[in-house]
Amino acid sequence: MSPAPQPLYPPLQNDLLACAARGEVFDAKGSTIQAAFIADLCSGRPEATIHPRGVRVKNACLDGLLDLDGATVANPLYLIDSKIPNGVTIQDAVIRTFVLEGSSVGSIAGRRVTVGGLLNLNRCSLGSVALHDARIQGSVAAEGARLRSTEEFGFAADRIAVTGSLFLRKGFRCSSGITLVDCEIGGSLDLTESALRRPGKAVIRGYRASIGGGALFSHARIRGEIQLGAAHIGGSMEFVGSRLRNPRGRTLNLEGVRTGVAILFWQGFMSCGQIRLAFADVGGNVEFDNATLIQESAPSPDPPCCLHAHGLRTKSHVRIIASKCTGQIILARAGIGGDLTIRKSEFWTAGARPVNGSGGGELFVATGANISGEATFISSSFGGQILLAQSGIGLSLGFQGGSINTHAKANFSFLGSDATIGGAVYFSDGFTTNGGIRFTRADITGQVSLISCTAKRFEMDGAKVHGGLSAGGKGTVQEGLSLAGSEIDGPVTMDEVTVFQGVNFARANLKSSLKLTSKFDCRGEFSLVSARILGSLIAESTSLALFIGPEKADRKDIPGSGVALRGDGAQVQGDINFRHADIVGTVRFRNADVSGDLDFAGAKISAWHGRALRLTGARVGGGLYLRNGFTTDGAIRLARARVNGILDFTASVIGPADPPLLAPLMAIDAQGLDVQGVMILRALGKRSAGTVSFNNARIGRLVDDWRSWKQFHYRIDGLEFKVVEQSRTLRVSRDEGEPSKTEGPMTLRQRIEWLHDQQDWNVQPYEHIARVFRDGGFEADAQKVLIRKSQHLREKGGLTRSATVKNWLLDHLLSYGYNPWRSLIPMALMLLIGFWVFQSALTAHALIPKDKTDKTEFNRFAYSLDAFIPLVNLKQREAFVYVRPSNLSSGQFVFFQTYFWVHTGLGWILTTVAAAGLTGLIKKE
Repeated sequence: MSPAPQPLYPPLQNDLLACAARGEVFDAKGSTIQAAFIADLCSGRPEATIHPRGVRVKNACLDGLLDLDGATVANPLYLIDSKIPNGVTIQDAVIRTFVLEGSSVGSIAGRRVTVGGLLNLNRCSLGSVALHDARIQGSVAAEGARLRSTEEFGFAADRIAVTGSLFLRKGFRCSSGITLVDCEIGGSLDLTESALRRPGKAVIRGYRASIGGGALFSHARIRGEIQLGAAHIGGSMEFVGSRLRNPRGRTLNLEGVRTGVAILFWQGFMSCGQIRLAFADVGGNVEFDNATLIQESAPSPDPPCCLHAHGLRTKSHVRIIASKCTGQIILARAGIGGDLTIRKSEFWTAGARPVNGSGGGELFVATGANISGEATFISSSFGGQILLAQSGIGLSLGFQGGSINTHAKANFSFLGSDATIGGAVYFSDGFTTNGGIRFTRADITGQVSLISCTAKRFEMDGAKVHGGLSAGGKGTVQEGLSLAGSEIDGPVTMDEVTVFQGVNFARANLKSSLKLTSKFDCRGEFSLVSARILGSLIAESTSLALFIGPEKADRKDIPGSGVALRGDGAQVQGDINFRHADIVGTVRFRNADVSGDLDFAGAKISAWHGRALRLTGARVGGGLYLRNGFTTDGAIRLARARVNGILDFTASVIGPADPPLLAPLMAIDAQGLDVQGVMILRALGKRSAGTVSFNNARIGRLVDDWRSWKQFHYRIDGLEFKVVEQSRTLRVSRDEGEPSKTEGPMTLRQRIEWLHDQQDWNVQPYEHIARVFRDGGFEADAQKVLIRKSQHLREKGGLTRSATVKNWLLDHLLSYGYNPWRSLIPMALMLLIGFWVFQSALTAHALIPKDKTDKTEFNRFAYSLDAFIPLVNLKQREAFVYVRPSNLSSGQFVFFQTYFWVHTGLGWILTTVAAAGLTGLIKKE
């Protein structure tokens, strides 16, 4: 019987020792080697010579625990493609190099281990790895390794110090967590193409980690939260093509992290959960390029937030390019050293989707952010509000194309209140939003432009703009444009833009001009109340409606003030030009102060409830031009206004198209008007109608025509002017006939008729125009006016019957003192009649000598004169008496006797009147 075979351990160990001496790899071909033998060999306990290349074993199966605790391994140890089911413990050991590449290891316990070179775990299948407080002079490589641990953290390396890099990449898989708290890595932390899975929990915990190189997560697939809060990373953080997933929590927590270069989320990066960069300090860019960020839900009450970067600090740019984000983006109080660029990206609040076009609430929150460069939003769509309130932007802020859609309850989709912007602000290239844009109290250094954009509302109340403001490009603002109380240094231009519900420049301070081009369309009230414009207001239009108030045909049914342009209390140091404008509604400049001209030549104002143009108390330093086709169907109010230049109504049409028969509407109310220059009321259109009032008005020179005046019911009580243009083609003596039909100056006949036809008739206009004629050297015309005044007083003055008789006598006897010789005509007529009557009485023996002894001879001429003129005694009247002869009827006798007393009485009256007139006792005026 043959002896039993001897064990192979001694020969196998001898072969291993021989290979170790030569520095060769020992291929165990699956044989079992005692782990204790390897431990003794590495510790130098067996008397053996080991090559400097160290112990190299592959395809071995170690029996037992490889225990190197506290050992000093002077030479490298390679256990390649081997099986160590009971694991390895190297706690407190000192190892030159330790390679387990491709091996299957139960676990590695390496607390406080010191590795002088590489710790290679590439392609390993591991239970768990514990390297707390370890010191690795080289790198830790675990490429393609798989950790099977069910512990909380399968790779535990808190406070590890690695001179090189930590490679957990290229297929590295871990179904539990990795902890690297307070670790120090001289090179990079590389998890490229790794797969980590710990849903709902921390999959990488690296608080306060110090990484000299980059943190690389490109193409990684990670479920759970990456926690690198307060870490210091010398290089960049790269998430190229990565997939991070932790739906109800955070996928990446970099709160307080410091990086020397950039953080990059590129080329298909996806995060289903929140990325937190709060208070991070980034030395380069933060970029999202072709990335997808999703945070559909979050613990109440916090709204879902896919990127939380409150207080982020970056020395360069923040860019989101061609990306899709669901959930809030928070950059509040962020400090961005370069530009903020959003291009071709989509942003939606959780629950809002592009399919229905609806939006949510606060979406892109950058309140209080400080951006050193530009903030540009190019061809991007937002399903919620953008907040840049109290932010500071060093250069421009712009939206080129794209859209912002908010929910129906949100009044504003963009909030930039109290922002400070060092460059321009522009919304252009088809940008649209269903909400408003607000820049209240903002400070903007450059130009503000609204070009080809559509917004619900645009508001810049109290803002300060050092540049100008322009709007055009077929843009639309649905619910008004407001710049109340704003200060704008440059020109303001409203071009091809339609604004519904009005424009508000109330209390604005415009240091240049305000220009509204022919293509500007305002549907609502344009307010300039108490505004200050240092330049001109130019609103010239040839055909299109400039201000469109109500749009319905029957405007009486529409509520509202009906004011299309409200400029009460405005101050304009240049001109106001509304030539050829088409305005529906009332234009008001009450108590306004215009240093230049106020020009409405050729304009059309469709009145609201009879009110067209209201300039009550306004001050115009130049001219006021309502001429050359100016048309309005409502009232013009110029009460107490002051015009230093010309007030021109030439060829205008004023008054309602269909004036009422009773109680005509007011067409021009100019009570108390003060025109220092010329007022021209000439060649008015035939449709002009209504009442005009110039009571107590003051005019320097009046140029008018009769045809224009007689279309109105006019009031001129208290009207005064220094000069009136008067035609001299028809002389005063030719007052008969029709007035001239020409549109030249009035003749005297027409002027007197103008005075006669005044409504609320008063003598003052007669007396004033007579004084003007007299001052101009036309005394005859002045007398004619005053005579007509007294005649018209009898007709229109409401005199008593006695006063009427007196007026009539003064008119026909003396021409009111202006022609006292006129009284001699009735006196001569009475004397002639007396000649005949007294001669007839003598012939009929009704008049006989009183004393037959008196030889005085009867002289009919002397008798008529003696009976007619008082205080004259020609001895005729006392020499003859009336006696009735028998042959004379009583009626004839009574006639002769009555005529004598009438003749005597009229003599007293006419003689007294003639004497008073000739001596000047009767005042002419």
